[in-house]
Amino acid sequence: MGMRYAACLLSLSLLLALPAASRAQVVRGIVRDSASGEPAAGVLVALVARASGDRRTVLTDQEGRFSIAAPAAGTYTLETKRI
Repeated sequence: MGMRYAACLLSLSLLLALPAASRAQVVRGIVRDSASGEPAAGVLVALVARASGDRRTVLTDQEGRFSIAAPAAGTYTLETKRI
């Protein structure tokens, strides 16, 4: 484990819904190990709102997949951390 996972390669499929009150924006993707290219399970993925600093976090599943719903339209940053 260790440093090898520190630089996880993040493959994203961004799916942003039209900003409507009844529909949330969703960010989906797969986190892969930067050395092997294999999906990385158990990686903490954070969606951070640039304006407020609010964050939503999830862990990747066994296949490296994640899905996070953004609370509102805006500009966000994704962060990944291997626990």
